[in-house]
Amino acid sequence: MTKLERLKEVMAVQTTSYNTKLMNDYIIKYVNKLGGCNVIKKDGNIYVTKGSADVYPCVVAHTDTVHDIEKEMHVIETNGVLLSVNEKYERMGIGGDDKVGIFVALEVLRSTESCKVAFFRDEEVGCVGSKVADMKFFNDAAFVLQCDRRGYDDFVNEIFYTKLYSEEFSNAIQGLLYKYGRVESDGGMTDVYQLAENGVEVCVANMSCGYYEPHTDNEYIQIKEVYATLDFVQELVNDLGDTRWEMPKADRDTDYYDRYAGTYGSRYDTGNYRAYGKGKTKKAYDGYHKHLPDEWTWGDEDYNDKVNRGGYLLPDATCLACGGKEKLSYDETIDRYFCFGCDDYVFDDDVEFSGGGADDQLLEYIEENKKLMETKGNVESSFDDDGVPF
Repeated sequence: MTKLERLKEVMAVQTTSYNTKLMNDYIIKYVNKLGGCNVIKKDGNIYVTKGSADVYPCVVAHTDTVHDIEKEMHVIETNGVLLSVNEKYERMGIGGDDKVGIFVALEVLRSTESCKVAFFRDEEVGCVGSKVADMKFFNDAAFVLQCDRRGYDDFVNEIFYTKLYSEEFSNAIQGLLYKYGRVESDGGMTDVYQLAENGVEVCVANMSCGYYEPHTDNEYIQIKEVYATLDFVQELVNDLGDTRWEMPKADRDTDYYDRYAGTYGSRYDTGNYRAYGKGKTKKAYDGYHKHLPDEWTWGDEDYNDKVNRGGYLLPDATCLACGGKEKLSYDETIDRYFCFGCDDYVFDDDVEFSGGGADDQLLEYIEENKKLMETKGNVESSFDDDGVPF
């Protein structure tokens, strides 16, 4: 199978909170087919160790999505994007959050001689799996990385005023951050934060990985941004994965008052609302991404327009309270929408999506391919006789 075929294969596995069996089965069969891996299932989580080493780079992901399991799921590739529709050819969330993370973890496992990966259940309903994680699994980890954030450029170093990694680790990754167009930023709840709260004593980090409009039926993923993220993670694993990057729990707390005063940028500063801390905005405006190939992310013009609009403004969204179009941002930390027209949080019922990312070209593409999809059925899978993708 090609890398793209493997990506589509993961995207085609349906999973939702409290019902992750299909994804768990997929992961276990895939890992067993690779060989040389020790697999442990515990409390609904999956822990995999490959090879033998004193220190292992570690990548984690969560196995649930917020989307309901449909009767059928068709994965469509168009213009460098993957999206999905149901049996009625209506848009449905493809589940890039966090199937992209699963894909990256499996690819790292596939290409790395010695490493660890872990897959946690039910992150979307409160990090249920990582709360009961087997913390002994991470005793010999070099660091723990997760790909569980929308967009492309964020590399999350802090969540809820908890530092995820040390200054030493930050200094060590600056070259790769620049190479791949990443900027350190704060972020929302995810498993690596929970591991930090559990007391893991190594550096952890979360990062954007190329999915957009998560938690909506219009979710889609940018294929080349997923690939660039995978290359980035693989370089981190190869370059830094033989050293244990320690981060004691006592060093994780930040000073709330320094944070609020602007040392790192206020979480509630509506001037660059959540999408970018103050240092990050400066780097973005200074052309931080100009060295990147256009195919990795937006072209410079489109990227700067995105930054000037506030980062995570939702396309094709209208606030019914004030009539403002494309003035809404989604705050993942509290699961609410913020409207810059109202300058306040608004209720979900006040948010109306008109196409929400499914532009005319994509809708036409779906319409034109209905007959073909009806003929071929769901996304064709490349499984061996044992049901294992390869």
